[in-house]
Amino acid sequence: GAIANRATAVFVSSDAFRAFLPSNCVMYTSHNIDRAALTYRDVRRVSSRNTAPIRVRFWGLIRHERVNREVIDNLANDPRFELYYHGSEGVVASDLRQHVMGRRAQNVHFHGAYLPEERYVFASDTDLLLNVYDDDATTTYAMGNKFYDGIAFYIPQLCTVGSYMGERVARSQVGLEVDPLASGFADAIYDYYQGISWAHFEAKCDQEMASVMSEYEDTVRAIARIV
Repeated sequence: GAIANRATAVFVSSDAFRAFLPSNCVMYTSHNIDRAALTYRDVRRVSSRNTAPIRVRFWGLIRHERVNREVIDNLANDPRFELYYHGSEGVVASDLRQHVMGRRAQNVHFHGAYLPEERYVFASDTDLLLNVYDDDATTTYAMGNKFYDGIAFYIPQLCTVGSYMGERVARSQVGLEVDPLASGFADAIYDYYQGISWAHFEAKCDQEMASVMSEYEDTVRAIARIV
């Protein structure tokens, strides 16, 4: 707190961190958004939303084995869904692969490492963006990169209930707070997807993106003044 009060400006990667800092310090939210993604905003909108099965997709570092096991267990061999994981595969991904094999889940797929620009291809083929993590001190307050991908590509996202991202997607109506450990997870996300009004959803993504970009530009101007 004392350091923040003496700083010219404080930059936070998530608004949730503001609660831990003095309210009277000069503070900016520094969004980690890939501006190149804005060129590809329509990659999902050009395709039909009425897909079956519903394609649930994760991209990024595959970690947090417990919650992903629960997601897999809830969706494995459910004909309403296909589940895809893209990302470098360390111990957690290897263990999850073995778990999928043990479940004989024909609708869960791992695709390994990818180049950053390949996200645009994934996005064009995704119905629900899996953005859940274990609810721990590291991730509860964080803003992950996939949050920005969700609003950039107009993909509804699933976020951990009780997390800052979960609260934010629910409040801004760009996704659903979920608990993969709770019963009825698969039914809840199926019903949510079927009930989406796409015109309303896309308008909400635009509103959230406008807010993010306004704060992003504020941060850019603040850094320019400081340096």
